[in-house]
Amino acid sequence: MIQLDHVADFYRRYPGEILTLHTRITVSDTVTGLFYFTVMLPAGLIPLEYGYQAPDPPSVPPESGGKEGGLGGVPRMELDTETDAIRLIWKYEGEFTAGSRYDYQVQVKVAPTREDWVDETQAKWVGYAGETKLFEVVASAPLEVLAKAKILKYLPSIYQDDELLGRYLMFFESFWQPFEDRIKHMPYYFDPKMTPPDFLPWLSSWVSLLVDERLPEARQRDLIREAVALYLRRGTRSALQKRLQICLGVPPDEADDYIQIEENKAGNLQLHDDTLLGDALTLGTSDDIYKFTVTITWPPQTERLARETIAAIIEAEKPAHTDYQLRIIEVGSRR
Repeated sequence: MIQLDHVADFYRRYPGEILTLHTRITVSDTVTGLFYFTVMLPAGLIPLEYGYQAPDPPSVPPESGGKEGGLGGVPRMELDTETDAIRLIWKYEGEFTAGSRYDYQVQVKVAPTREDWVDETQAKWVGYAGETKLFEVVASAPLEVLAKAKILKYLPSIYQDDELLGRYLMFFESFWQPFEDRIKHMPYYFDPKMTPPDFLPWLSSWVSLLVDERLPEARQRDLIREAVALYLRRGTRSALQKRLQICLGVPPDEADDYIQIEENKAGNLQLHDDTLLGDALTLGTSDDIYKFTVTITWPPQTERLARETIAAIIEAEKPAHTDYQLRIIEVGSRR
C-alpha cells in the first residue's frame, strides 16, 4: 500500500556541518483517511530548512487546509522533553491515489558536542480510518557524530586532549573521508552484484566479455558473474542456452520451457545391405550436420530484446564452423 524510503547524504558528520535527509513516500494503492507524516531528529541536530520537494515526474502534494498546512505546507514542530528529539509533523485528511509519489527534504546542522554519539533519524507514515489504524510504516537512517578528529589518536598524547587541534584536524579528516570510504569499499567494485553501473563495462573487460549495453542492468550483472563458467563450456549447447537464459531474463529452472536448441537431422536417409560409406560422406539430401535451430518463446512479463541482439549473442557463443536458424515465437506463455 505505502512504501517509505529515508536516507541521508552523509552518515558521519562533525559539529557545525550540514546534513540533508531525503524521504520518499510511494503510494501503490489508493487509500483514504487521516494521515500523519513525521520526521524525527535526535538531540544534537538543529533543523534549518524542510519541506516538500517536487519529484520527477512531479506529484502535487495534497493540502489539508488545517493548521499543519497539509503535506505540502509547513509542518508542526514538537520537542520530546525526555529525549530532546525534535519531530516535524505533516498532517493530511483525504485521498492518496495509486501511483502518486511525494518527496521531502530536511536540512539540519550538527550542534556542538564534546562527546561522540551514534543515533538515527527516522521517518514515519501513519494512516487512520476513523479510530482504526490502517498502517504504520517506519524507515530510519543511521548517523555518527564525532566530537573531534579521529586522527588525533595517532599524535603524541600531549596533543590528544587539545580541543582546538582536534577541531582543526576535522577539516582534513572530512576531506579525506570520501577517499577512505572508496578504499574501504574497494572489494565491492570487483563484485558484479555490487559495483556501480558505470563500472560494469570496465569489470566485463577484465573477463574479456563484451556486454551489450542495451541489456537491462540486472542481466548485465548476471552475465558478468557467469562469464568464467561460460568460457569453460564455450561452443556447447549448454553454454549457449545459459547465456540466452541470462540475456532474455528467463528463470534458470524454466530455461528448457522457453529456449530450445536442436541439431538439424536428415529424415530421408535409407541404407541397404550393400551400401558403402566413405569417410567424408554426408548423408541425406536435406542434411546439414553443421547447422542447428534456436527456438525462443518469450516468457510473460519479460522485457523483449531485438532480434538482432539475440542473433549477436548466438554468433558470439556458437562454434565458428556452424550455422544456425533463429525462430522467435511471440506468445505470452507456453506453460
